[in-house]
Amino acid sequence: MLKPTLIAATLGLGLTLAQGVSANNYHPNGNEFATIGIVPEHVTPGHPIVIRPPHRPTRPARPIHRPRPQQHCRSARKVGLLVGQMANSIHEGRRYGDLTNHEVARLNNQQNKIVRKQHAFLADGCLTTHEEKQLLNLIHRAQSAIHHARNNHKRRH
Repeated sequence: MLKPTLIAATLGLGLTLAQGVSANNYHPNGNEFATIGIVPEHVTPGHPIVIRPPHRPTRPARPIHRPRPQQHCRSARKVGLLVGQMANSIHEGRRYGDLTNHEVARLNNQQNKIVRKQHAFLADGCLTTHEEKQLLNLIHRAQSAIHHARNNHKRRH
């Protein structure tokens, strides 16, 4: 018994509030902006107000040429590890007598060129795929030179 009474009271209160809200927005000349305080100049009383969405620009006749996206940056870790391994190989070759002083100087100069080129490539904060390939080519040549120098049977005395 309490339930039907409570439902009827809630429904009646909801209808009363809904009528009050709609009555607040009513204006005798039909202008719905009158209660808000915004009245467009081109609106005449008694005519419906049509609000259109903003104009969507048309597509250009020719496609827009967008700039190329920035190339993907690669990690310099691989290059750094290979340069470190080459430095260790040169050091071991010197320690075991596999490399002469002239060979050590030449290989160290080759290492320094690779490191300078790596720093130049990383100056802009990005090592591109193309730059990484260039460095890996230089490293491959340097590794071949180290291997050849250590195994050419010239000994340091």
